Amino acid sequence: MGPIYSRYPLAVILLVTISAITNVLSALYIGDVIDHYITPLLSQSTPNFGPLLTATAVIGGIYFLGVFATLYSGRFMVKITQGIMQTIRDELFTHMEHLPMAYFDRHPRGDVMSHYTTDTDALREMLSQSVIDGITMIVTIVFVFLSMIFISVPLTLLVLLTLFLIFWLNRRIEGVGSRYFIKQQDSLADIDSAIEEMLHGEMIIKVFCQEEAVERAFAKKNDALFRQSTLANTTGNFVEPLIDNGVNIQYALVALVGGCLILTGISPLSLGALVAFISLTHKFLSPVDALGEQMNAMVTALAGAKRIFNLMDVPLQGTGGAPLKQPVQGHLAFKDVSFSYIPGQSVLSHIHLTIEGGQKVAIVGTSGSGKSTLIKLLNRFYPVVRGNISCDGQNLAALQLAPLRRSMGTVLQDTHLFSGTVRDNIRYSNPTATQTEVENAAKLACAHDFITRLPQGYDTPLDSTGLPLSLGQRQLLTIARALATHPPLLVLDDATASADTLTEARIWDNLRQNMAKQTLIIIAKRLDTIMDSDMIYVMDGGEIVEMGNHGELMAKKGLYYTLVMKNGNTDENPS
Repeated sequence: MGPIYSRYPLAVILLVTISAITNVLSALYIGDVIDHYITPLLSQSTPNFGPLLTATAVIGGIYFLGVFATLYSGRFMVKITQGIMQTIRDELFTHMEHLPMAYFDRHPRGDVMSHYTTDTDALREMLSQSVIDGITMIVTIVFVFLSMIFISVPLTLLVLLTLFLIFWLNRRIEGVGSRYFIKQQDSLADIDSAIEEMLHGEMIIKVFCQEEAVERAFAKKNDALFRQSTLANTTGNFVEPLIDNGVNIQYALVALVGGCLILTGISPLSLGALVAFISLTHKFLSPVDALGEQMNAMVTALAGAKRIFNLMDVPLQGTGGAPLKQPVQGHLAFKDVSFSYIPGQSVLSHIHLTIEGGQKVAIVGTSGSGKSTLIKLLNRFYPVVRGNISCDGQNLAALQLAPLRRSMGTVLQDTHLFSGTVRDNIRYSNPTATQTEVENAAKLACAHDFITRLPQGYDTPLDSTGLPLSLGQRQLLTIARALATHPPLLVLDDATASADTLTEARIWDNLRQNMAKQTLIIIAKRLDTIMDSDMIYVMDGGEIVEMGNHGELMAKKGLYYTLVMKNGNTDENPS
């Protein structure tokens, strides 16, 4: 929060204490005014209102001081709350950035986003309102309770007895309500996820005429939210009238018993003291009433806080380890690697694969055979279940994560771009890249020509979806983004699938001419682009079933041969 906030908690406690003291003083002074100013006036033939007016002015000053203390304690509490929330959002975002990819596989984006919106908003509401009420309640109770004992012990015991009954009922209801509020938060997260999914898939929904199905699914989730919210808020709303009626009954009991004590003379209690005690009883019970009003916000906030803390407890992906040997030669080896996203459902089985530094290697195969998973393991998005992967003889799992990833220019199937200019997106991988380096990367990726035709060239703004660029143009930008780092290893996962065949051929020509010493790993569906690779690995069912160069694999007439024939390319000896 910063050092400026370190003084605010002390200021809040001081101001709340002043507010509590003025509450007590005002009640006691009113009782004193009744006994020493108002009652004597009733017996005077010529009333002198001067002392009464002076006493009234003193009471006004006490109230003014209390209002001042309350206003400024709230103001300081807002500053404290905003500082805490800033810290929580920063730490939550940082923690999220370092979570393993497996976490995001298990949690929809809407659920993840709700931690930043619904949960943090509920927590902020509690800190800004409920916490200050709680501090005020504690301090007020202490001062008021001592004053009540000073006035009348029997009446104080009566108040405590009825207060204990009110608290007991409140706790019973709160325990039931807490479970409903947690379920309400989970239902809100489901709603967020459904809306997020609808917004991202709206075009697909319309193409396949699934509007009604999506609406039914949303209505089902909304109905669940309705049920949980109704139960939660019905339970919470039951508390306030219960406390209000309990407090009213308590006032009546205090007045009745106090009047009896005065009339019977059992206790040396004056009329002013009884009025002061009833006023103190109100001030004693007000925090209880405030607690009832804040229960919904507190329980909701605690449910949100629990979700936030559960997220913060998720172990982070390790980023430390040994430094990567420099310069990177690009020798990669998969030794008996097996992997599964879900335990018991194998995606890769006993993969043995060797790539020499400077080689151009292609990985092809049937859909779902595990090609992209190899790239994800290479980037350590997931830990291998069995075996190990090494780079230049060093186990990837034991290496520092950031230098490892910076050594690989990886282009994933996802063509995600960020809000900013074209130049910003190419520089994303290398913020210190000069304009010349940016343009060279764009030229290698065959993106320079279309960029220069844009209204503002490299300064053309893009939104997070990559508009106004086409899908093919966005894909070329992702290639340029990877090339801007001058990587010793370049990994392309179906990176030119949306480019036309002529542009694709030009890109491969550029890479062959300008990356002769770098290791190049290509996953491609268009097999005519990888036929001159030094080595081709063919995958099927999570296993490597064939390996060799194009001519060797065509001669085997196995799976690779079948894939080439299906691609419509019958050239068995490409130049």
